[in-house]
Amino acid sequence: MNRLGVVVVVVLSAGAGLARAQTTEAQAKAKEHYDKAARAYDVGNYDTAIQEFQSAYELSGDPILIYNIAQSHRQRGDYREAVKFYKRYLSKAPNVKNRPDVEKKISELEAEIQKGTAPTPPGNTTPANTGTGTGTPPTNTTGTTVATNTPGNTTTGEGTGVETGTETGTGAGDVSIGAGLEPTPKKLRFMAAGGLMLSSVSVARPDVSIDPKPVGTVLVGGSYGIPVAPLTIDVGLYGTFRAMPYDDADGNQHISQIYGATIFGAARYPVIPKLDIRGELGLGFASWIGLDTGNPFTGGGMTRATGPIANLVWRIGVGADYFVTDNIFLGASLAFGQTRPLNDAVSTVTEAVSHFDLLVAAGYAL
Repeated sequence: MNRLGVVVVVVLSAGAGLARAQTTEAQAKAKEHYDKAARAYDVGNYDTAIQEFQSAYELSGDPILIYNIAQSHRQRGDYREAVKFYKRYLSKAPNVKNRPDVEKKISELEAEIQKGTAPTPPGNTTPANTGTGTGTPPTNTTGTTVATNTPGNTTTGEGTGVETGTETGTGAGDVSIGAGLEPTPKKLRFMAAGGLMLSSVSVARPDVSIDPKPVGTVLVGGSYGIPVAPLTIDVGLYGTFRAMPYDDADGNQHISQIYGATIFGAARYPVIPKLDIRGELGLGFASWIGLDTGNPFTGGGMTRATGPIANLVWRIGVGADYFVTDNIFLGASLAFGQTRPLNDAVSTVTEAVSHFDLLVAAGYAL
């Protein structure tokens, strides 16, 4: 090889090495911006998330980051900017598998914009993107996560939540710094509720009449949510306490108590951002104590329950939950159910106690 050829090879090799070094440095910076954006997104700091996703995109050119920018705009309530970036994402990556999901998001947001019923988003501190859309984003959704491995080769994976894992390729141009962001679905829910119970007693004997007074009731429980788009199916357990006052044969007032444990299933549907409606069905057992001599539930005579009375309990109800923060929600529900004694000393007189519950609740989801 002549001297000129050696010089050319050396120059080309040095140039290739410099390009690889620059690419590696860009990948590292893009990953750093992505990590900052994902952390900001997780805590609801969407303005910062938008800025960092933009910085990562400028370094990597990964289309999924445009999707993440759209997600951030949607979460902060800027529906117009969200639609713009969703469309830009599809133009950059037209063959992604989550295209139907993105198109659905676009249609839903455009409908909200057209109606003009959503509140104005907070002021945007992102210089490059000042949104003018309206709306409040959902906090519990199920979506499609997307990761890109190499330019022109986009792979998708179905799932929920936020994927913040990152990886960098070994070849020039290989960049995969994360997945499309969706709000993390809250699967575990804990709730405490209290309210008013209106009840009636079905009796088997015509000479017995029982007219219970309205009393308070308390419910405490937890559940695990299983996303089944567009619903979330909750399966859980709650305990209940109900006071059942009565007057004995001599006119003295007593209070019996019913403690119950119920396994339930519920279906939740997000009707508008942050607001879910739900229907539930529960079945369980309860222990009825405090039935002393002269109580009307065993006929008003000398019959006295010598121990806890076992009961079968069922309940059906509807309600709504509103998330005041990403984790804390307030709820209200209406429910109807029955407590049916399994002990002959009670069931020969009292066939069932029917109860209508009006409850308000507070809960925490994670």
